[in-house]
Amino acid sequence: MIALPSAVKVFNWLGTIWGGKIEFTTPMLFSLSFVSMFIIGGLSGIFMAATPVDIFIHDTYFIVAHFHYVLFGGTAMAVFGAIYFWYPKMFGRMMNEQLGKVHFFLTFIFLNGTFFTMHVLGAVGFPRRLADPYHYDTFQHLMPMNRFMTWCAIGMVATQVIFAFNFISSLF
Repeated sequence: MIALPSAVKVFNWLGTIWGGKIEFTTPMLFSLSFVSMFIIGGLSGIFMAATPVDIFIHDTYFIVAHFHYVLFGGTAMAVFGAIYFWYPKMFGRMMNEQLGKVHFFLTFIFLNGTFFTMHVLGAVGFPRRLADPYHYDTFQHLMPMNRFMTWCAIGMVATQVIFAFNFISSLF
């Protein structure tokens, strides 16, 4: 039900930039990453529409990954892109482009490191809503992936210090 309008939106966005002279400024990078996060979230949603697959991935980290790609990945990237685009119009000053690109690439890497790992964990059946899933021997071998996911999430949060520094220092 939601796949067709979402596909139309994606083709509309891609058609808008088709054949254009694109400059990969920080706002454009965040905008393009928004589209990619939206596509990843949408493609993972197609799996949940198929009953045989949904029976297996229901109540796993796959659902968590889909939710976060669509809501957090897309929203965060769009908001950062908008801030980098509108900042000069609001404050009359430009944000540092190099810091903006470092912020983009680190956020993009850590975001995908966090949420794509959730897709993998969900695909192997790692359950959500358990207080201590490693209490069960079945899931012990997945602990390194969960640690990796945690470190990526910490890195994603820490990367936002670059954004805060860039935002504040560009005011003066």
